[in-house]
Amino acid sequence: MQISQIGRLTEHLLALLETLVRVDDMDGLRQFVAAWNQLLPGGTRVILAAQRGGSLYALANVGWSEQWMAGYARSGAHERDPVWNGPQGKLLLWSRLLSVSSDPVRRKFIQAAANNNMLNGVSWVEQRGDVRLALSFAGVEVEGDPLSQQLIEALAPAVMDVALRLIYQQPDLSGLDKRDCHILQRMLDGLGDEDIAGEVGVSVRTVRDRINKIRGLHAARNRIDLVRRLFNISADLTAV
Repeated sequence: MQISQIGRLTEHLLALLETLVRVDDMDGLRQFVAAWNQLLPGGTRVILAAQRGGSLYALANVGWSEQWMAGYARSGAHERDPVWNGPQGKLLLWSRLLSVSSDPVRRKFIQAAANNNMLNGVSWVEQRGDVRLALSFAGVEVEGDPLSQQLIEALAPAVMDVALRLIYQQPDLSGLDKRDCHILQRMLDGLGDEDIAGEVGVSVRTVRDRINKIRGLHAARNRIDLVRRLFNISADLTAV
């Protein structure tokens, strides 16, 4: 690598790290990813995706097709995506993983990727506890740019740390419908069952049944234990 390239890499790395350490919410994380994308080759599309429980969702997205993402989630494509299931903690080049396959299921996925201009790119994938994270950069240019790849290798683990911290600040809503979420939100606001029933427009019994359902999903002994499990709060308060 030439000295000028080393200098540019260092400059970008320091600037991004300075921004990253100040990220304290999901909006900040999305702004960070957008700022990073501006330093990459033109046409690069970036996404930071997470899977927790049965939910697969984007934490940040710059340029990825909503149609591709919706179809990917709807069809459970992550189960057969060679990138999503590729080696963890290392740089993954899509063209090496999305090559021709004799497996008909994988071949169908690769064809869909080809149809959506998704055969070239770079990813970094990690499993952190019950959360799987993937930081992916789509585009021929970024896959062929060693400087961008070195920047990704240097920053990706720190981005995963921040993303995981923010995810665990959010309640795990896997398996809940819209009404469950409304009732849960009001419970977390400190409302009693009768007040929740009045605001949501259901009976007190329905409120209690729904909260018991949510407790069951999280194997919580009571409502206090449910809050602890939703926000991944340690039961060992001596550790605080």
